[in-house]
Amino acid sequence: MSGEDPLGDALDGVAHLQAAGLELIAAARSFLDAAEATLADPDQARRAAAALAAVVGAYLEAQGRPGRGSRDDGAAGGGLRRVDIS
Repeated sequence: MSGEDPLGDALDGVAHLQAAGLELIAAARSFLDAAEATLADPDQARRAAAALAAVVGAYLEAQGRPGRGSRDDGAAGGGLRRVDIS
């Protein structure tokens, strides 16, 4: 970008945006292909869901919020509290 040719600079910017858009589309296609392959196999889909649940649980624990396996889901912090009915 030279700053001396506004039209040339604008066209250069549009070309960069077009290239970035095409890269984004290619990345989305790759992600969707991987997601489709994962969901086509029920065992692999279960493993992926379990891995995602583990990541979310670890994130919640790191944030100081009890995860799903905890018996006290935030009662001390004013959040929801798990109550066993049995």
